[in-house]
This record gives sequence, C-alpha cells and structure tokens, in this order.
Amino acid sequence: VMLFIHGGGFFFGDKDNQLQREITAKLIEHGCAVAAINYRLGARLKGFEAIKMSIFCSVQDVRAALRYLTHYADQLNIDAEKIYLAGSSSGGIIALTTAFMGPDDIFDSCKEDYFKKQFGGLDNSGNLLDCEFKLAGVISLGGSITNLNMIDSLNTIPTLLFHGTEDN
Repeated sequence: VMLFIHGGGFFFGDKDNQLQREITAKLIEHGCAVAAINYRLGARLKGFEAIKMSIFCSVQDVRAALRYLTHYADQLNIDAEKIYLAGSSSGGIIALTTAFMGPDDIFDSCKEDYFKKQFGGLDNSGNLLDCEFKLAGVISLGGSITNLNMIDSLNTIPTLLFHGTEDN
C-alpha cells in the first residue's frame, strides 16, 4: 500500500487534489493499493520554527495513519510489511521526515513543555493505537529533509527523490 501525502506548503491542500487523483489512478492501475490523508495545516506563522512545528504535527498525523494501516492490515487486505510512504512538495518533506525522524531528532521547538502539552509526542496523537509500523520505502516528489543527521545506518530504507528545475 502507498500512503500518499498531498502538498500545499503547509498552508493549504487536500488529499482530493488533481495531482493526487492522477497519481492515485496510475498507482491503482499498476496494482497498488493507495491511502491518502489530510494532515493538520498551520504554518501560518512566519519563520523556520513555525514550519518545523507544522512539519512535526503533520508527521504525527502520518504516523497515526501508519499505525492505523498496520493495526488493521488484515481487515484492509494489505501487507503491513509493504507500506510505502510518498508525498509531493510539503507532502514530500512530511514523508521523508516521517520515514527518518526518531525520538532523538525531534525539533527543539517541539520539545518545549507548552508544545508537548498541546500536541503530544511522535506517537500519541491522532489515535490510541499502540503498534509499531515499518516502512518498505519512501518517495518524495519535490520535498526534502530538514536535517540529514536524521538518516543513519539504523533507519535507512529505499528512497526515491524527484526534483524539478521550475522551483526558484
């Protein structure tokens, strides 16, 4: 199953956008099950710290979806060992960060007590399912990761990156 995350610069976007529908149709045509989610938007504040907070909340939402897919894999008729994560633009950032962020990699601004009280940790937001998931791979269409140190020999997975030349 491919969990696809829409773009929108953390300000806007929806899982039912045109690009999402086109990519989903192609994946289904090739025999892939596809799931799509909406994540919390909210980078309305300016500055990199506000973007990091939005990324973190989005990662929480994706991790909740991954726990759901893993927990209900039998009922959904999917292979929990073959869950792939993909996203475009900000969705690519979220996909890569979800794939590689561990508890030690959480942004400092997201470790503050006021933030943790309001939004929780990596895996205690969105649902109460307590199961581990494992990604088979990650694809990013125009997204990046904020800190390469998140990637180490313990969490490497197949990764496919697409970048264009039209983004200034």
